[in-house]
Amino acid sequence: MAFLATVSTASAYNITIYDLQGTNGSGQGNEDGETEPGTLPGQEWDFEAFDMRGTTLTLYSGFNILSGQSPYRMGDIFIDVDGDAIWAPGTDPSANGGITSNALFKFDYVVHFKTRVGDHGIQGDYEILKIGDSTNLRRTKFKSQSNPFVFDSGEIATVGTGSVSVSSDASSTITLHDGTQVTGGSNAKPHFIMSIDLGAISGIANHGTLFHLTQECGNDLIVGRVSDTGSALALLGAAMTGVSMFVRRSRKS
Repeated sequence: MAFLATVSTASAYNITIYDLQGTNGSGQGNEDGETEPGTLPGQEWDFEAFDMRGTTLTLYSGFNILSGQSPYRMGDIFIDVDGDAIWAPGTDPSANGGITSNALFKFDYVVHFKTRVGDHGIQGDYEILKIGDSTNLRRTKFKSQSNPFVFDSGEIATVGTGSVSVSSDASSTITLHDGTQVTGGSNAKPHFIMSIDLGAISGIANHGTLFHLTQECGNDLIVGRVSDTGSALALLGAAMTGVSMFVRRSRKS
């Protein structure tokens, strides 16, 4: 049991994966210090990493989550739990800030940030929405490969709500919960850190769950996918329980 408890602490991990657009960065998936080809580089435009602990998703970002980066604002977080999302670059060739359909992408949920600051960053409350094929989503204004940008209207069901909490860290390098690192912070351009509890979504921590986030301009896309760690821990727990029962029976005999 002590061993299992120790292993369970490793269930916090960096879930960032390659966004399929370019690998000019570092860190997991080469996504830290990376923006998309043909866009503005720099810490202030960079989404650095997604980290998952249980049902809590944490975003590490050089892009200012609270105030945005004028004139562009922070996007919503799109979620796929059943493995059928189509998010690869080129899914939606349009990039003009107009409306597109979730029938193209097949996302299941979106974390929609309700309150905007100066129409750029986020603050206040968010809602977790279950969405369908007829849900309308808004495109990016520049980088079409990063679509979609935010929830717009249409088919939804609210499954949870919460309040945005964001901190900042001016360290040049910060260490994530699983020991991996993100770099590039400074007093002028710190790391911003936002955690969201997604426990209202059934199966959110299951193997294959995918997260998608970009800005209004599409300057940087970050994608996270839950690995099979949770399933492995469940199997390990079952195995340890079996061993424990076997030992007890052996002692009785």
